[in-house]
Amino acid sequence: DAVANPDGSFSCDYQYTSNPIDAVITKGIEVRDEYSGDQQMVKQLFECKFSSLIVPDYITEIGQYFLSQYPISYELTISKGVRKICTRAFYYSSISKITFEEDSSLETIEDYAFSRVSGVGNVIIPKSVSSYGKYIFENCDITELKFEGYSLIREVGSYCFWTMPNLKKLYLPDHLTKISGNTALVKACPLLEYVWIPNTITSNIAKQSFATDLASLTTIELQNGFDISANFSNCTNLSHDALVNMLYALRNLTGLSSKSLTLGETNLAKLNESEKNIAINKNWTLA
Repeated sequence: DAVANPDGSFSCDYQYTSNPIDAVITKGIEVRDEYSGDQQMVKQLFECKFSSLIVPDYITEIGQYFLSQYPISYELTISKGVRKICTRAFYYSSISKITFEEDSSLETIEDYAFSRVSGVGNVIIPKSVSSYGKYIFENCDITELKFEGYSLIREVGSYCFWTMPNLKKLYLPDHLTKISGNTALVKACPLLEYVWIPNTITSNIAKQSFATDLASLTTIELQNGFDISANFSNCTNLSHDALVNMLYALRNLTGLSSKSLTLGETNLAKLNESEKNIAINKNWTLA
């Protein structure tokens, strides 16, 4: 209901659509009853009227701060077409469940992507992911974190698993070759009880990889055939049974170069001489 300016433009408030549809125009605002799937999704996003969100297949990248600080709780499904989740894409959202669609092509999860997300329980990272950033689930409610079998992640480093107050179980990627960085891989996870480490690692595991504040960590499980020197002396609350199982999991290095497993005085005191010999007889040095 507005008059065009001499140059053909409008100075009033109005909405433009490129799709020719029947519409009622009231004071410059288009009113319509028909929406495409994408239009309906956008409408629900802006109106905060959805309980689940499925990122469409044709979306290849979820941008920075996409649903940062979104005020309502919802279930999130990442479709198989998504290749990248950018920094803080879901920062401070309330997500009750995160699902990655089968046959995912997701390659990269950037720093803080799901930082401070509340409500999530368990998460399984797709095997297609090859780049895993820092603080991805920092201050998130996640309780169990796994990586799908045949994972493409070969390296994780400092700050990857920090400040996860409800995390109880952590399974590292099953084809991991290196834990890098000069500070902790795992830190400030007060409820963490269990960590699984694969036998594919080819570089030594340093003492600082596991911080001294993991008070609830009673079990580090090594995959059978574990074949690299490692230092777990910061993890002083490992149980007797967990320690014995670690020794059994070590590869037999008889006739090969000796390697070392450093458990620290506190943990060594939990083992008798017969149990220590499980490792020593396989040409491992205990410290």
